[in-house]
Amino acid sequence: MNWKIKNFYLIMTVETIAEQMFVSLTYLLLIYLGYSMTEIGLLLATFTATTMVAEIPSGILVDSIGEKRVMSLSFLLRAIGLFFMAGTRNIVVLILTAVLTGLAVSLSSGTLQSWIVNEIKEANAPYDIAQVFSNLKIIGPFFGLLSGFVGAQFLGKDNPAIPFYVASAILIGLLVYVQLVPNVFKPRPRQNHWGQIKQVYRETVVNLLEALKDSRILLYFIMFTIPAVLDLGPSNQWQVILGDAVQEYIVGYYIIGIGLSTILSNLYLSKVLLKKKMDMVALIDRVLLLDVVTLLVISFYLPVFPYLFLFHVFLVGINGTLIITYIHEKLIKQDHLRTSLVSSFYSLQALASSLLLTVNGYLSDLIGISKTWIAFTLISMLVFLALRGLTARKEESQA
Repeated sequence: MNWKIKNFYLIMTVETIAEQMFVSLTYLLLIYLGYSMTEIGLLLATFTATTMVAEIPSGILVDSIGEKRVMSLSFLLRAIGLFFMAGTRNIVVLILTAVLTGLAVSLSSGTLQSWIVNEIKEANAPYDIAQVFSNLKIIGPFFGLLSGFVGAQFLGKDNPAIPFYVASAILIGLLVYVQLVPNVFKPRPRQNHWGQIKQVYRETVVNLLEALKDSRILLYFIMFTIPAVLDLGPSNQWQVILGDAVQEYIVGYYIIGIGLSTILSNLYLSKVLLKKKMDMVALIDRVLLLDVVTLLVISFYLPVFPYLFLFHVFLVGINGTLIITYIHEKLIKQDHLRTSLVSSFYSLQALASSLLLTVNGYLSDLIGISKTWIAFTLISMLVFLALRGLTARKEESQA
């Protein structure tokens, strides 16, 4: 069992290294290759939509062909997608790479985590599962930050395509390792589960419709997508604005700042905010309002961007945790619907992102990135306030 846990850490960490090597340079690479922001938005929308649709059957596919084949397929698809994304200037190829990488991400999502938990339980091994994952959360982010820094600041400084090629090579190396390493994955006979996949899609839609019959849940779900909409432009385009603001290339150093801001947001939330026992929705309101002000300031006044954008990352980290906590603790009353409801919320977020990423790209071409952020921020704030009024009225009527 110790051999399997070591391989779990190794494969997950190397996959994180490969992903972080290129992920912060995607927008810069596509601009470097000559794509318009509308085309980049279309790529991001296609990727998001693919991951949303493919997420459902990925677990069933593991049951059909086994973890080894699923992870190998994931590494292969992603390596091919990254290679052609970095080396080809063709919109059709670009969309195909979005589909390939989206499928790859869905295939690997949660696969190894579920595998190691099952292995520990089946062997009745004396391992604390929480400790196993806690160790991974220490190892993975450390090497991920290091990889992101090296990829962005050194390998990709003059040619942002290089980290994509390096990541592709790392993934191929992982594919070879998974295929050759002995005594890790149990051999599993192939089974045909396509009928089961159709059934799961059907059940997912039925559960979603059933859950959303509650207008209160639907209102909150729509309202809670607003912070993600606010972050659509900033999370994908910050590298471009950063370069304009500082007039030098510091993307690698900034990646470290973003990582530290995310860590600090979780520490501040757990050590300070949650101890105040404030109403969680009121707290979400305040954090969102502060984020709106922050985004407007950095959009209107570029010189403060390098400092205040890290504060935006800090606020996004806080609200993300607050929202999912509120959904679990306050909105979901029936445990048997918990998985379906949380999945429905993430699907709604992904759907909104898929629809709006192309709009974001088109407006960025038309009026510029900063003005697009301003438009998204103001409209999002107005929609949030309207939905907040409706939810408050709904709560009063049910009190």
